[in-house]
Amino acid sequence: MFNLLIFVFTLFALSSAETDRYDVTLKIPNKAFDGEIWMACTTTTLKDVKQFVTNFQPVANPGIVHHMSIHVCEKPFSTDPYWACVDKNRVCGPSGRLPLFEWGRDAPGWKIPEGYGIPVDRDHLHVVLQIHMKEDIKASATGPLDFSGLRVSLRTTQPQYEIAMGVLGNVGYVPAKTGAATTDSACKWPLPMTVPLAAYSLHTHNLGRAVSAYIIRNGEWIEIGRGDPGYPEMVMDIADRGLTIRPGDILAARCTFDNDQDHDVKFGSEHGGEMCNVYLHYGVSSDTPAHQRMLQCSTNAQKFHWDTYFESTPADASDPNGDTDQARMVKRLGLVKVPY
Repeated sequence: MFNLLIFVFTLFALSSAETDRYDVTLKIPNKAFDGEIWMACTTTTLKDVKQFVTNFQPVANPGIVHHMSIHVCEKPFSTDPYWACVDKNRVCGPSGRLPLFEWGRDAPGWKIPEGYGIPVDRDHLHVVLQIHMKEDIKASATGPLDFSGLRVSLRTTQPQYEIAMGVLGNVGYVPAKTGAATTDSACKWPLPMTVPLAAYSLHTHNLGRAVSAYIIRNGEWIEIGRGDPGYPEMVMDIADRGLTIRPGDILAARCTFDNDQDHDVKFGSEHGGEMCNVYLHYGVSSDTPAHQRMLQCSTNAQKFHWDTYFESTPADASDPNGDTDQARMVKRLGLVKVPY
């Protein structure tokens, strides 16, 4: 009798675990991008519970999508099957949007490390996918799929850690006619607790040649990651490395650019602009307040330089080569460089 009870209980537990997970796929027909519309949105509604994203996977023909972004909102801007949304205010309603994930350059998706999840609360159950299609690609010649989109996997069971994000970046510009121009950022970790570092990603536009990120602890530079931003922008899972960010640490990043143009290139998200961003995904407990879940470190590229503030800096900070997380993933997946 005891064995029978265990057997029945085990079956019930497995069944409950299976119903804890579900997927949603957001997609837009490629024919929607007709030359006049090159950025469009679509939306769906999630289950009315607190839940956690565990996986993002692109569903698109290679070479046609500039980038895709996933947001959650209280209400979407529209409930049409799809709508034009070049203006960021046309993604969600007036209450604003919360970003979840951005994909581009034909990168692989992101399966979030076990024990972590990106929280979605019951006030933000509307998911909006924004697709920026390449303007020189005609929808009539896009490949075997007649749509582009993202599949999002969710679960309702509370993970050990909820994913929060910090962003290091720059304002200012990349100087004209300058090779190996470096832009630096560094900020002291502002939170009163130690957090595990789960993942990171590196981002520039077309002028970027290398990006590197570090934790500085008691004068020691601990490398988070280095890479060539010309490859598809991958989220590097490093939960198994056991890296933590602690009170008193300094987070630092450097981007290296080659600008052979005869004008400065300003930092910004618009066409023709540049960016230098390192995204750090760290784990927090479920009771962590909102202001500790989204951190930003931004410094002026013309006014802030590592050499002014630190006695020594890593010699390979502008070198994307070596046995890096990116190099191993590029080799494993057979990835090639893709223009932004």
